[in-house]
Amino acid sequence: MAEKKFQRTVADQMEAKALDEKIKDKTFFIFQDKEYAYADFYRESSTFAHLFRRDHNKAGGGNRAPRAAVFMDNHPSFIFAYGGCALNGGTLFGVNAGLRGQVLADVLNQSEARSLITDDRHQDRVMDVMDNLEYITPERTYLVDTGKEGFVPPDLPPLDKAVSDLRGEMGDEALVRPEAEVAMDSTLMIIYTSGTTGLPKGIRNSQGKLMNLGMATGVALQLKENDRGYVCMPLFHSNAMFLGVMSAFHWNASTVLRDRFSAGGFSEDVLKYGVTYWNYVGQPVHYVILALEKKYGSEEEIVRNVAQSPANKLRVAYGNGASQVDQEKFTRYFGLEDMMEGYGTTEMAIATVRRLGDPPGSVGFIMDRNVKIFNEHGRECPPAEYDEKGRFLNYQEAVGEIVREGGALPSFEGYHNNPEATSSKIRDGVYHSGDLGHIRVVANKRYLYFDGRTDDWIRKDGENFSAENVASVAAAFPDAELAVAFGVPCPVSDEWVMVALQMKEGKSFDPAAFNDYMERQASGGDMDRKWKPDFVRVVSDFEYTRTQKILVRPLKHEYYNLEYAPEGTIWHTRRGLDGYRPFMKSDLESLVNEFRQNGREQVLETWR
Repeated sequence: MAEKKFQRTVADQMEAKALDEKIKDKTFFIFQDKEYAYADFYRESSTFAHLFRRDHNKAGGGNRAPRAAVFMDNHPSFIFAYGGCALNGGTLFGVNAGLRGQVLADVLNQSEARSLITDDRHQDRVMDVMDNLEYITPERTYLVDTGKEGFVPPDLPPLDKAVSDLRGEMGDEALVRPEAEVAMDSTLMIIYTSGTTGLPKGIRNSQGKLMNLGMATGVALQLKENDRGYVCMPLFHSNAMFLGVMSAFHWNASTVLRDRFSAGGFSEDVLKYGVTYWNYVGQPVHYVILALEKKYGSEEEIVRNVAQSPANKLRVAYGNGASQVDQEKFTRYFGLEDMMEGYGTTEMAIATVRRLGDPPGSVGFIMDRNVKIFNEHGRECPPAEYDEKGRFLNYQEAVGEIVREGGALPSFEGYHNNPEATSSKIRDGVYHSGDLGHIRVVANKRYLYFDGRTDDWIRKDGENFSAENVASVAAAFPDAELAVAFGVPCPVSDEWVMVALQMKEGKSFDPAAFNDYMERQASGGDMDRKWKPDFVRVVSDFEYTRTQKILVRPLKHEYYNLEYAPEGTIWHTRRGLDGYRPFMKSDLESLVNEFRQNGREQVLETWR
């Protein structure tokens, strides 16, 4: 029998690792203390591959490769579904677990997936829209039992039973990949990013792209086979799949899989499992710091119990969105040399990584000469100018949209079933990121700085979402006439959510009623909890363009600065507050001090 030749597809590498005597029994990932070897990954995924193909054929999917969707928290089943689609040449749709209502139904319908996996934490949302689904039926919606307290299973097939039954029918054949055409350019996973209007956009990620990203991440992190990652970011995000799962897979390393991020459990997991690298997004870094400070009380105790612990093997953290102060604290608390703060669009058309010695506050050296900053007129912005005290002198001229001009895009393979969005993203040969930034030249090298989202986007807790969607929920508040939403400065990282409301004639703003309304929307309506406004501003009237569109930029420019909005017109809420309360000058002073303590006071100075 001729020796099998393997490509660098995810599928072929899965089989190759399962057959390699040195790798097959090596741990690939750990979930709730159970270890899954590379051979386990291949065998379990093979069964999922057969399950998805069977569903596809029964549902009349035709000659196209199988498509499956997952709507759940992190779980081994998510990993096996990913591997199953790799092996059968199909596509996995990683649906954001924050979706609900008609948006969820529309995303699932657009996917044309014939199989869906959900868990006991999210199945209610699926059942709510089941009648609106065109391709998914209850008998092909598989339920994962995570042990949710008080859970009453609906009439859906349990995933573990479906897998067991299939193996009973197929025998050992279920543990071997099916015959399928798999190529480097086969779309393996759709990862969604929010659009400014309409449905979230699904980004195509081929088998070759995912392997290349795993390789590149490993090179940046200098991974070895004895390294161990920590994946607590959602698997439906690019951060977890690109930086966490695929880096470990490519380099024969291992990772710990956590169902959800836990600030209190982070350091315990890192020490318990010997974690050596962690991929993060924004505010989780801050929450880990707060949890450590609450637990140990002083920096000395944190360093003694964590950084100096014999069990501490953490050597690098890699991600984006952490403030400079949080980076400095995290490196001390865990004994790191540095953190690799970077920038990357979900489309992976632009990517930078800050390395040791790069200017503080930057997100890294720009290696690609085609990456530039454009102003609103499509012209290149000049480099940033700073004085000897580090103050930004030409913010208005230097800050603009981060773009990539000319040439083929390195890794952007387009949006799923949305050529209009692809064309909109790349206009006249220019890729538009939708992010604001500026470039600073230091020692003849260009360094990128991230300055937030454009007006139509809000980025909070490491997630991007549509301001229009938030505004739609706020505008449905019974006493509201009109509403707009936008991001405003946050003292930790990313942005807070602010809405401006124009009340109906004769109505005044009732903070308790608004809080109750938002809580209902977050718990059972069409709103992700991250969308709940942190600030509410009541205006007597909005400004309009000549085409009768509300001008949002002036409101974003003023944010919660009481120089522009008098006391009594702004309300706010934060963790620890029960509902909304008036935002007073004393609150603003306290907040400004918080920015200063976190080394982010410049954010307030440059936001305008």
